[in-house]
Amino acid sequence: MTSTLSTSQQFADKIADACASTKSGTKARSSALAAIKWRLKSASGLVAGLGVQGDCILCDASSPQAQVFDGRDNEAMKIQIYQSILGVKLYLNLL
Repeated sequence: MTSTLSTSQQFADKIADACASTKSGTKARSSALAAIKWRLKSASGLVAGLGVQGDCILCDASSPQAQVFDGRDNEAMKIQIYQSILGVKLYLNLL
């Protein structure tokens, strides 16, 4: 029997694994966290991005303006900021 973990739980597990397998404050820890890539995705499938003026936008995932974050970023803060500015619900999307 397999259980389906939520994206948030999968993300938390990846962060925990990266931290458990490396020493705090080392390049190895930073590299392990940097390898965990994620985006903020809307229900419509668009992702959070930065416009040419540095403004927050929703765009296609293939756009060069689409933002890709990593495990060193604070996902809760990013979600809160982008949702507040864009006015849409965003979800963590692991890459």
